[in-house]
Amino acid sequence: MQHNQPREFITYTGYIISYLVVAISFLTFSFAFINILYPEISGGMGYDSIYGSLGIFTTGVLVFLAMVWSIIKLNKQKLTSPESRVRIWMLQIGQFIGFLVLAITAAVLIRYFFSGEVTTRFLIKVGIVLAVGIDAVLFFRHELGRTDKTKPWVSLGACIGAVIVLIVSIVGTFSYLGTPNITRSINNDTQRISDLQSINGQITSWYQSHGTLPETLSVLKTVDYYTEPRDPQYLNGKTYTYNLINNKKLQYQVCGDFELATDNKFVIRRERANYYTRFSGGSMPIDISMEKPVPVSSSTDLTNPWDHSAGKYCFDRVIDTKQNPVFKRD
Repeated sequence: MQHNQPREFITYTGYIISYLVVAISFLTFSFAFINILYPEISGGMGYDSIYGSLGIFTTGVLVFLAMVWSIIKLNKQKLTSPESRVRIWMLQIGQFIGFLVLAITAAVLIRYFFSGEVTTRFLIKVGIVLAVGIDAVLFFRHELGRTDKTKPWVSLGACIGAVIVLIVSIVGTFSYLGTPNITRSINNDTQRISDLQSINGQITSWYQSHGTLPETLSVLKTVDYYTEPRDPQYLNGKTYTYNLINNKKLQYQVCGDFELATDNKFVIRRERANYYTRFSGGSMPIDISMEKPVPVSSSTDLTNPWDHSAGKYCFDRVIDTKQNPVFKRD
């Protein structure tokens, strides 16, 4: 049999790397998802890493399937064989890297064990690492021991298993955390709250400098350091508005057009998945034991929350003259 060593090298390199990417990205995704299902103050929640690791996991599975197909094609063309030195070397290198990654992961989990973090999420992570480890042992053991007469059942089983796990992961993520469209809406609404808080702060600063509320937002542009926030969907016609209600009583409204309500289940789950939530005073640690997290600091002003419904919503605000007195001029 005449081997095509360059093609063998490229194909088996992609084969091994894609397998390792699938295993590692699945561990990363699983750990992040478990952190959200079982949140703890002592560790990161991993919300932002879920979609990234899921994307890498998906890409890895697709590449792995393509590499398996390429190997089957090489075998049919008799350009490779199980006894190929290139194949055996690449499998041994991949086996070493895979076991090294599992050893490091196990060491981290053991450190958590000795630090007293024997929790439900810890035990689930141990189970997942064991499952991935067993899969890796069977995979490499089968591949290294395979001959021309041996059917590649483990490789085919790995393909089927990877596809099934990928589908379950995608469905589970979208069902619990929302689709990419929902995630984009949450991100847009988060930016809107941040922008309205900025506008609210600028209005307060204007009052402290002038002793009166601004007639319109456009007058704030005369301040050198002011940059007008724009709605994430500004090009689609969405803008922020300001309503002066009563200048004497220092009452006004700041308004935005929101895509989701703050009591939406996906919004609440995201808030639970983060250590910090935004209120008028800024970012503060939250009490994740509550269905809807709130800052744990007793000094937080909860009289002006930023909860809103979907669609156009205006927040009623009043200048607190004790906390924000007018600056004295020389």
